Amino acid sequence: METSELAVILAPLGILAFNIPSDIRRRKIYPMLTLVGAVTGLAVRAVLLYPERGGAGTALSVLLSLLPGALLILLARLTEEKVGYGDGIMLLMLGSWTGAAEASVSFLIALFYAAIVGAASGKKEVPFVPYLAAGFLTLMAVRLL
Repeated sequence: METSELAVILAPLGILAFNIPSDIRRRKIYPMLTLVGAVTGLAVRAVLLYPERGGAGTALSVLLSLLPGALLILLARLTEEKVGYGDGIMLLMLGSWTGAAEASVSFLIALFYAAIVGAASGKKEVPFVPYLAAGFLTLMAVRLL
């Protein structure tokens, strides 16, 4: 595994992990840290991961990487925050590092985990960031196999 690939795993995982305690206790994330992480992820994907093209030709890919998070933020708005804005921001950050496909799959795995825990505990609302981190870890573990 190359250093750049490791960074694409560890950087968003670190941001997710940093936000987990706050999401569990207060149902809040650190939005500025997460948005700075998202901008950094965009820069890494656009420039450092595509040095042979000097970042050129990746603008569409980089913009599409934000789509899953942007859609979740829109859903938060439409549902009057039944889904939190913070969850959308976290997915936006994850997509900026990994791309739309991996962020979307991580999100779907996270939904599955959250549904299982919610059903087992009888809770209708659960903090989502821990499940997003678990979904991302699951996807990365499967990818490494």
